[in-house]
Amino acid sequence: MSEYQNIPVLAAKSLADTYDKDIVVILAWNHEHHTLNTVTYGVKASDKVSAGRAGEIASKALGMDPSTAATVEDFRRDHNAARERAMLEAIKKHLPAIQRMASQIIHPTNNCFSRMAHDLHQAVESK
Repeated sequence: MSEYQNIPVLAAKSLADTYDKDIVVILAWNHEHHTLNTVTYGVKASDKVSAGRAGEIASKALGMDPSTAATVEDFRRDHNAARERAMLEAIKKHLPAIQRMASQIIHPTNNCFSRMAHDLHQAVESK
């Protein structure tokens, strides 16, 4: 019997990046090992949660019991999506005021406040 290989999450991320998708769910069956490999990926935190749920639903629909699955990675265990979403919304809400205040400082591009506004803007744009 050959060694079983899980499909890495990076493969799902690559599909998302290549084909401009927000959520990717991969289901792959291996006859030799009688194993269903479910791999999910989401771009944003909320997409990751949705992808994980979709993977569980699909696995159950194929007769698998997700509670007995070996978990290689699980974003939902390591990250609180609701907290990240709330923080992102708060930053988006207050960022314009922070940027206006930063522009009123004597040296608007060379101070801690302006750099903070810039960094927050970059963080929001990368989401």
